[in-house]
Amino acid sequence: MSKPSRIGLAALLLAMLGITAWQLSLSRAPQPLYEGKPLDFWLKTFGLGPGAFPRAVLRSNAIPVLLLALERRDGLIQTAYKNVWSNMPLAARKRMPRPVDSVLVRANACCVLLAMGEEASPAIPRLIRLLKEDSDSCVRMMAVQAFQRVGVGNMEVTTAMVQGLGDREPEVRATAAKSLGTAGTNSDMVVRALTKSLRDGAPKVREAAAAALLRVAPEAVGKAGVQ
Repeated sequence: MSKPSRIGLAALLLAMLGITAWQLSLSRAPQPLYEGKPLDFWLKTFGLGPGAFPRAVLRSNAIPVLLLALERRDGLIQTAYKNVWSNMPLAARKRMPRPVDSVLVRANACCVLLAMGEEASPAIPRLIRLLKEDSDSCVRMMAVQAFQRVGVGNMEVTTAMVQGLGDREPEVRATAAKSLGTAGTNSDMVVRALTKSLRDGAPKVREAAAAALLRVAPEAVGKAGVQ
């Protein structure tokens, strides 16, 4: 066996160990079955949107595994496996487990929490951290969207949504504005932040801010001169 082949095989073995470690870490928290599949199956497999999940997922007994899913990140071994897997011949890839998309896991967890509503309140601190710190804009967007139904009226949640209006990505800023409008909080802090967003450089953010203001403080829209 050539040296490059030995290196590739070693990387593959390490990656398989990483997958096993991830599965074991999930198994530490009891995983209820939904439609015959464990919760992490739904988190890893389904596309964004709570409508894709069986209704049984939307229960508080799913919280322990959902909290683990919000923390899902790729380590060196998982990253190595992704690289090796993507460079395999198609026939070989079909025989190997597809790499887990950690971004999809985190985003899907946010979707489930959104659908759970106030039953998901134990996840508020981690959702706030995702909104502030996650490197993926899709995950940040889904985290702030979850606050449309999770933590409504909670000052820390409201503050986090207002801070989301300053995110570097317009999609996140627009979702933060929409979430503030949906949550219906009309504090001075919220009204000032949304009014400022009426001057955002991205049209979608301005539109979302105007729609949110129409819901929480219609008089502010007139004062701002928005038609």
